[in-house]
Amino acid sequence: MDFSGADHPQKALAPRQELEALYRFILGTAYWLADILGPWEDD
Repeated sequence: MDFSGADHPQKALAPRQELEALYRFILGTAYWLADILGPWEDD
């Protein structure tokens, strides 16, 4: 992946929006992984 291309139209996101998107992506992936791996925390 190449994130150094600043001349891409779709890369014209504000830094805050980018961080939020990344945060949501990481959080979503974490939840997805936890769901796939099954309930490893049985309280």
